[in-house]
Parts: sequence; structure tokens; C-alpha cells
Amino acid sequence: MLSIAHQKDYASGFFVFLFPKANTDCQNGVNEYKKYLITENEVQTGFYPRYLDDFILTLRTIHNKDWTKELKDRYLGIKLY
Repeated sequence: MLSIAHQKDYASGFFVFLFPKANTDCQNGVNEYKKYLITENEVQTGFYPRYLDDFILTLRTIHNKDWTKELKDRYLGIKLY
């Protein structure tokens, strides 16, 4: 993220880390990474960890289509009928 933000072609940059809520290894990695940030303010750090579950549910709210059901099935292991 920092290398992108410091390139001449970019005025700013941010890092979104999407992961399933049930993935404790990812959550532990996020928690460890946050220890090295100078602040918890996401706007200042540009680090935005988000749950894939919430992302997919939001997509389904916007587009209640087969492909959003397939996303949930494939990446979260939950079948929706």
C-alpha cells in the first residue's frame, strides 16, 4: 500500500483486505498488522479490513441474482436456494 501511495502517478492509495468472518487465521493476521500502524483511524492508515460475508450480503441486496448466490456458496460455503 505504501509503495502505491508514494508513486508519482498516484495521489493516494488504500488497501482493502476481504476475508470470511470464520477465517481466524486472516483475523489474526489483521490484528497483528494493526499493531504496526501508527493509528487505528482507517482514513489515515488506508487499511480497510472487511468481512467477505458482509460484502457478499451487500451485493445480494443490490443484485439478488444467481451469481451473488453462487459467490456465497463458493466463497463462504453456504448454499442459498
